[in-house]
Amino acid sequence: MTKEVVFAIVDPFFVGDLRKLSLSYHVWVALTPRNKIAHDAACAADSREYSPHYGLSGLDWRGDALSTLYEILEKIDVHHDEDSSEPPWDEIHVLGLGSYQLDTATVEEALSGTRVNISRSSDVVIIQRVVPQAGGVILKGPFAG
Repeated sequence: MTKEVVFAIVDPFFVGDLRKLSLSYHVWVALTPRNKIAHDAACAADSREYSPHYGLSGLDWRGDALSTLYEILEKIDVHHDEDSSEPPWDEIHVLGLGSYQLDTATVEEALSGTRVNISRSSDVVIIQRVVPQAGGVILKGPFAG
């Protein structure tokens, strides 16, 4: 089964290819002056209709990466949860912060109480949805799907 991944980019000087990334994933990007230029160019080059599974969305920079991320997580909760998207998000890949900077309780609050695990892989922080199973058992890590 393929995981439904959403990207949250809060690096104020992101140097990756937003257009290419948004072809396969939905990407939320903090609109710093530098990122806004790349965001606008990528949006202009993409004529597809909106989808929660691919494309690009932007959110104004809130002055720091952490504040901006928590606001992006609230948007992801609205646009990519089980009430808005089939399938809903399984993982949120965060670029621009370290996992040590995230507080699990605050992340879960921004995601309307969704239980999560937070880990790091290379330069990406991974917020993984904890999936409750029948009988109240919660599977985590590689056993979760």
